Order: sequence, then C-alpha cells, then structure tokens
Amino acid sequence: MSNFAGIIVVMAVAAVLIIAVSIIIYNRRLDKVTKGEIRDTHNPLPEPKTTAGVLYRTILIVIASVSLISIGTLSGVVASLQNSVQMLQNTNDGINSELYSLRTELEKQTKMISAYGWNFENIDYDSKTADIVMDIHLKEFADDTEVTLDIHGISVPMEKNTAEPGAYTGRFNVSIFDELMNATVFVKTAGIFKSENIDIAESLAWDFFPFPAITSRFHSEKTAGGKLKYDGAYTVMFDYDSSHNIPKAGVSKVMVTYMTSGRELKTLDITQQALNQEEITLEKGLEIDKDLTFRFEITTDSGYKIIQNSVMIHDMSLDPDTIEATRIEDADGNVVWQLQKQIY
Repeated sequence: MSNFAGIIVVMAVAAVLIIAVSIIIYNRRLDKVTKGEIRDTHNPLPEPKTTAGVLYRTILIVIASVSLISIGTLSGVVASLQNSVQMLQNTNDGINSELYSLRTELEKQTKMISAYGWNFENIDYDSKTADIVMDIHLKEFADDTEVTLDIHGISVPMEKNTAEPGAYTGRFNVSIFDELMNATVFVKTAGIFKSENIDIAESLAWDFFPFPAITSRFHSEKTAGGKLKYDGAYTVMFDYDSSHNIPKAGVSKVMVTYMTSGRELKTLDITQQALNQEEITLEKGLEIDKDLTFRFEITTDSGYKIIQNSVMIHDMSLDPDTIEATRIEDADGNVVWQLQKQIY
C-alpha cells in the first residue's frame, strides 16, 4: 500500500508540473498571437483545460488499475487464510473424532455389560399391563455370579441362562402407559459387588399405540379481508413397526376435524384413506385465521382413543398453550396418558 501511495503522489506532482508548463506555453503563444508576431492562430498545443482533463482521466485509470491489482492480491491473501483456517478446523475435528473413539473404546473395555435388550410378553389392553423380559449379557462371570436389575422402582432378580453363558434374564410387569427411565445392574461375584447403569428412556405408549404421522402440501391465498384461504392435500400414516416386536393396537376408525383459532371448521371420516395411506384433498378455499390445526381421533380395536392435534400452519402469534396436548382415552373417556404440550 505504501508503494501505491508513492505512485499517486509522484503522478499528482507530475500532473501539476505538466499543467503549469502547459499554461505557461499556452499563454506565451496567445500573447504572441495578440501582438501579431504569429499570424497562424491555430495552436498545435492543447488548451490547459484539455491537458488537465486528460491527466485527470489518466490518473483515475492508473488508480483503478492499481486498486484492482491490490484487491486481487488481497483476495488471494484472504483465500489463503481461509484455507489455512479450514485446514486447522478439519485437523481439530479429526482430533476430536479420534478422542471420542478412544473414549468410547475405553468405556466399552471398562463396562461389565456387553449387551442388553428387552421384549414384551402377555400384553393385556384391558388391564393396561404387559410383561417386560430383560436380557443382560456380562463380559466376565462365574458359577456364583448373581445379577439384580433395579428399574422402575423395583428390584428384579436375573436368572442365569444355561443355554448361553454370561446371559441373564429377568421379568417384571409394567403398565403400557409407564415411562421407563435409567436402570442399574448389580453384579455379585465371590462376595464382591459391582454396579453399572444402563441407559433406558422409553415411553411405552409409543410402543403399543398407532400414533399418526402426516405429510402435506398446501397452497395459500390472501383474501381482501386479510384472512388466508388454503387448499392442498395430506396423507396420514401409522407406524406399525416396533423395535420390540409388539403387535400394536389395530385401528378401527379415524376422524379428522379441521380447526382454526380453536373453532371447528369441518369433521370428516377418513378411516379408509388413512388405513390405505391415500392422499386426502383439502377442499378449496378453506378460510383460516392464524392457524390450521388437524384434530385426529383414532379409535383402536381395543377401545382406546388417541386424540392428537397437529398444527399444520401457524404464524408467530400462535400461543402453544392454546393447543390441546396429545392424549389417550380409554373406552370410558378417561385420560390414561398425555403428552407434554408442543406444536408439531
């Protein structure tokens, strides 16, 4: 940048000198013409104003050219710095990944349990109960090893699986609406006790009941009154897959109510479309306020009703507390399970 400033100063001084010389020569010739010493009035030299204009443009061109070269050089420096920063970031990410892998491997080596899992048996929707059969596999064990599982406020003795060395099985009864959280496994071998926590976070209702999932496509149009008119389509799907091989409650009826600002607009029976995962068309010109909410009521073949409010469209003024939480009711209309409120 100092070289660039020097060039500008030199060019400015040179331009001043050239303009000064041009003015002197021009004035002398003009004086001679006035005195009649020169009869040819044509001046081969440009006027000082023309000379100044040419020099001004020349200086601007030089400044622009040097600026472009300087910007290009600076851009190269910035790009190089960005590449260096990115390389450092990649190196740091690689180191963190290696540290995480090492920490995970060390944790695996220090753990007593090599694997665990569970399944459900004796599911009874009438009594709202089921048996959980928990399997735990130890890395080290002996003939006198005793295993106990503390979970859900109860202590479950684990029996040795004679067909599979190191495997222990326990059984306990739960409500199908229970929340299972972290459990602790106690191992006693040769009079020495050890314990290890296992991560469990399971809301059992999601395993036993077919909650709906919705995909949609909507088109909106604003009315002269400031309201919105919507049309489009949506599809309802039920997840019948379970990581614990549970035969979920079957669906016998599906109703949907279109709502806005808590007002019911229309109620439809969409049982067949939902069971067949068919696209359902939203009627044209459905007028809404600040939100479009679908209230689904799914009745299962075991008599339970799942009520879920899915907010499909909303603006920032919508208060989440005005949306009813997803819940399950029994055949008598009693709420047996409820999800924390949220906008879907």
